[in-house]
Formats: sequence, structure tokens, C-alpha cells
Amino acid sequence: MEVFNAIESLPWNPSRLYWPLPPRRLNGINEIIIHQAASQGTMAAINSYHTSEQSHISPGRGCPHICYTFVIDRDGRSYQVNNIEDVTWHCKSRNQEAIGLLVCGDFNASGHDYIGKDGDPTPDVLEELACLVEYIKDILPNEIKISCHSDYGKPNCPGNSLEAWVKEHNKKKSAFDKMKAAFKHIARRWIWGGW
Repeated sequence: MEVFNAIESLPWNPSRLYWPLPPRRLNGINEIIIHQAASQGTMAAINSYHTSEQSHISPGRGCPHICYTFVIDRDGRSYQVNNIEDVTWHCKSRNQEAIGLLVCGDFNASGHDYIGKDGDPTPDVLEELACLVEYIKDILPNEIKISCHSDYGKPNCPGNSLEAWVKEHNKKKSAFDKMKAAFKHIARRWIWGGW
């Protein structure tokens, strides 16, 4: 898997050339929040909207740049679109501690009466998501929680398939953590002569 750098190639808002909050420390990041575009737009189109005066995130001024740190674009490739240390505006109340990861697409959220034009993400996109999440986790020093934007009050985001992917990912991680803890307990007993 390759992560392409689009930090400088995506245009910045000419009146806001940087994120206003000071850069965060990597050890302060403890979560990745998964989003969907809920549109058929590309990464470039979403960046154009976010930086425009029509942006719902910062009406009248526009945001400095696309409001995520990583994006899986409609071409299925992964892109880094902001520095990890940048505090972007992807999830109110969680921006400081969480990285926003956008999957471009308009996906179903039937439990929320939303039918996306793209239906569900392809298996290739879900595989790319798994690789990108592991890539991000390898960069960060802390244990990282994976969440959905819907966990913070946006019911259609990221849609059914991506919510199911997050639940499955977290279930596998929980099982692995239990196995690792059991192994440590057995190793400790063996090392200290507990048998």
C-alpha cells in the first residue's frame, strides 16, 4: 500500500493558509474517526467545497483546507491531505485527539433512512481502509481507538458497511488483546516458576 502526499497539491484557502490551532503532539492522538463523503465528489471537489465560503463547517470564510488528515479517494488510493499534527475540523469535540479519515463515496445508511448513490464501498476500498488504518496506527505512539462519525451524532456517517467494518475491526482487536494478555500471564507464571 502507498499513501500519496496531497498536502500541498490540494489548494489551500487563500485567506486561511494554515490551521488556526497550534500543532498537536502525536502522543495526544488516541483515535481515528471514519467518515464518508455522502456525495459522489472526489477528494479535490470536497477540498474545494470545504475551502469555499459556502462550506457548512465555516460559512462565510471557508476552512483552511480539506477537513481530514487522510482520504481514500474515489480512485481507491490513499492520500495524506494534512499533517498529522494539524488539528483539522472533522468531528466537533474530538478534533484535538482524533484523526479524521474520509472514504470518498455516498454509502447506504439504511438504519438511518439514507440510501447512498454508491450503495456500499467495494471490497477493494475496505481492504485499502484496513491497510491505511494500520499505516496510521504504526505512526502513532499510543493505543488507537477506531470510531465512526456516527458515534458522535452524525447518523449517516460513515454508512452501514463502514460502521460494520469498524465494529468487526474492533472485535478482532479485542480478541487479540485478550489473547495477548493471557499469553503475558502464562509467560509471567513460567518465568517466575509458578508451575
